[in-house]
Amino acid sequence: MSGGFKLKYLFGPVYIAIYLYLIVGISGYLVYSINPDFVFFGYTSIVIKATPEECLQILQYFLSFVNQIAFGALLFFSFCEIVSEISRDLKVKESRRQANFSKKVASVLIENSPPYLERKQQIIKKRRKTKPISKDINPNFLLFLCMIPTVFLIIGLGPDKLLMRDDYLQFSIRALVSMGNVLIMPATMGLGYSLAGKTGASNRFACLLLIAANFITLFSLATRALAIFPILITCGYWFNANRKKSFGIFLCILTAVLFSPLIFLPLYLRGSPSHGLLPYLSYVTELDLAMLFQAPIGFISNFLFSFPLTGEMMKLGTLRDFPIDYLLTSINPPPGGSVGWYLINTKLGLNESTPFNTIGEMQLYGDTISFWLFFSLGGMLAFINTVFQKCLGKSRTVQALVLLMLVFMFSITSLQYNLRSATRILYLAFILSCFFWF
Repeated sequence: MSGGFKLKYLFGPVYIAIYLYLIVGISGYLVYSINPDFVFFGYTSIVIKATPEECLQILQYFLSFVNQIAFGALLFFSFCEIVSEISRDLKVKESRRQANFSKKVASVLIENSPPYLERKQQIIKKRRKTKPISKDINPNFLLFLCMIPTVFLIIGLGPDKLLMRDDYLQFSIRALVSMGNVLIMPATMGLGYSLAGKTGASNRFACLLLIAANFITLFSLATRALAIFPILITCGYWFNANRKKSFGIFLCILTAVLFSPLIFLPLYLRGSPSHGLLPYLSYVTELDLAMLFQAPIGFISNFLFSFPLTGEMMKLGTLRDFPIDYLLTSINPPPGGSVGWYLINTKLGLNESTPFNTIGEMQLYGDTISFWLFFSLGGMLAFINTVFQKCLGKSRTVQALVLLMLVFMFSITSLQYNLRSATRILYLAFILSCFFWF
């Protein structure tokens, strides 16, 4: 079930992460080595450039840590293959022993029993050949789960601050906002999945209401997750619509192109003097439509910004030492206030609005620690990938979809945000994988 060496299984959480890192590394090298003046669109607080020589070093680092992730994943897959072989051999021996015993007992019973016993055995054999029924989640319960992140965000931010607030980052309950930000993306994908299901009109109407509520909430927060919101809906819908794979890929690409202007909308809104749903609605009416034509460039530059940002982390690693306590605090699961995170978070960034990214932050603590971090990451992603394949094999599509979405979110977050922000998502995916295993 590990599927580590089979071509048909080269799609899953661990592969999504590896593919994304390779795309960013190679694309960033090509773009910044050809045009060093290619800067982050609409990002005025800091401009990061890289020379061709630095671009090559950054690309080598990308390939290096991807290789370390793959190494950890392959070792986990190999271990699973060995355990599966041993378990399979034991099961075969046990089944043969039971089969021999059952044949002897059955032959004695058939010789001394009426014909109905033979018919009963045929019925039992027929039942064993039937496929298991779908173990997918109840549609109403799925909608309830998809509603929870939105409720977390509204309560954590405060209904009044959701409508209008003075600062961009102004929360009532920070923990609820953090949980809501992590969970709202899988919930959005789940809503798309639910929308494609064969449910009643009331269920679909509730699904559309939740989609609208999620979009309004993300818009009020001015988060860049707003840019992939339509893509998540499309992916979830296609996942449950029994469409061809090529059609789904085409649909997702088309959605990304059509809604690419959403990538710079949060950046534009963050620069407004006041924040919240009501001020943002008024600012949108003043938006220059000419910026829509620059949306594809903004989307690409936003995505590739992590390439030179990683280069800045590599430079910092040679200029000053970062205590191991910073790493322990970053990967510590409890809330940030209880582990002293807010005492060091300003030190793990280029400035107040530009945090270190995860893949760059990992190498700040030395090559040895960096290797074991990426190696462990590969093992965790491989475990999640194994559970993902197991869920698909048992027709638990929603559970597989949640794991895939969480790892995708982790990969995106690790490219642009600090280690602590990324590990929150990875821990959640790992814990859910442990539950889904059974």
